[in-house]
Amino acid sequence: MKIKFIKDAKSLGYSLKEIGAALKMLSQDMEAETLEALVQGKIKEIEEKIQSLESIKSMLSGLLQTPQEDVHNYLRSFRVPED
Repeated sequence: MKIKFIKDAKSLGYSLKEIGAALKMLSQDMEAETLEALVQGKIKEIEEKIQSLESIKSMLSGLLQTPQEDVHNYLRSFRVPED
């Protein structure tokens, strides 16, 4: 049963440290409300990651809208001038 819990929790994005802490809590008399709070916390964490990824995606999409001449000038700025 514990192995299934570990696999399921891992597939839901929990780290091994988080899973270990959850198993420790479950070995004690955990209330349903405590488990619900843990799940809500994970949902919030996932939502924050999604928001961060959406922001990164937006920035990258903006880079694709940059005029080619500006991209070439930017790339040239990294080149070492030849003697």
